[in-house]
Amino acid sequence: VASLIEPDDIVVMDKLAHACIVDAAFLSRGQLRVFRHNDMESLESTLKHVNRDRKGGVLILAEGVYGMTGDLAKLDEMCEIKKRYDARLFVDDAHGWGVLGEKGRGAADYFGVQDDVDIYFGTFAKAFASIGGFSASSKAVIEWIGYNARTQVFAKSLPMVYVKSLHKTLEKVIEGDALRARMWENSNRLKDGLKNLGFYIGDGHSPICSVFAPIGDQSPESVGVGMVTYLRDRGVFVTGIVYPVIPLGLMMFRMIPTTAHSDEDIDITLETFADMKRDMKLDLEMSPKDIKNLDKVFGR
Repeated sequence: VASLIEPDDIVVMDKLAHACIVDAAFLSRGQLRVFRHNDMESLESTLKHVNRDRKGGVLILAEGVYGMTGDLAKLDEMCEIKKRYDARLFVDDAHGWGVLGEKGRGAADYFGVQDDVDIYFGTFAKAFASIGGFSASSKAVIEWIGYNARTQVFAKSLPMVYVKSLHKTLEKVIEGDALRARMWENSNRLKDGLKNLGFYIGDGHSPICSVFAPIGDQSPESVGVGMVTYLRDRGVFVTGIVYPVIPLGLMMFRMIPTTAHSDEDIDITLETFADMKRDMKLDLEMSPKDIKNLDKVFGR
C-alpha cells in the first residue's frame, strides 16, 4: 500500500480493517479517510466528499473476510461504488482465500467480482498453514510493488522449501471441496450449539465464530481473564477480546473451527461453554444497550 500512494492520493479505509492495514495506511504518504464498517452509504458519502477537490487517486482498503467478526465485505456493492467514483479497490483476503469461492478462490470470487478488484492480497499463513503471501493485479502494478515496496525490497525471498510445499498445498486447496464442506459442517454445528446455549453469534457467512456475551458494568479485564482461564483450563483454547477493541459491556471470543476438529472436539467445546455459563452465573440476555453496542461493532 505504501508503495502505491503518493502525497496527493487518498486512502479510504473500513473502520474495522485489520491492524496491518491500518499500519499500511499510516505508512503511506497519502491522506486517510475512514468509513463505517461495511456501511456502503458511509463509503459512498466519503467518496463523494473526497472527489470534490481530489488531486490524485483514491484507494479503498477492505478485508474480504473481517478476521475478528467473521462477516464478509460487501465486495459486489463496493465494486459498483468504486467504479462510479473512479477509485481503486485493495482487498486483503487473508481469511477468505482457500476457504470461500469456487475451489477456494476467495471472497471476491464468492461475490463474482474477482476481475473488478484492482489489487487482491492473500496470505499463506491461514488456510495454507505456512508463511508469506502474495499480491495479484495487473503486470504493471505488480512490477511497481516489487521494485518500490520497502517491505519487499529489504526482505529475503521465501525459502525454496516453503515455495515447493505451497505448490503442493495449492493443489490440495483446489481439490479440497470435501475438506471445505467438512469445515462448514463444523463451523455451523459450533455456531448452532452456542446459539442454543444463549450466546450471541456474530454476523457473517464465514467459518469464523465470534461469540459475544454481555458483562454489564463488570471490569472487562477481570471478567475476560476469568472466562478465558475457565475455558483454557478445561482444554478449550480461545482468544478473548474486550474493550477497547469492542465496546464496553461486551466480551467476545474468537474461534475458527477447521476440518481437523472432530465431532468430539465440538461437543466438548459446547459442554464447556454450558458449564461456564452455569458456574459463572452468566446472564446472556442482551439489553438494548448491548444490542446498540453490537450494532456499532458490525456497522449496522
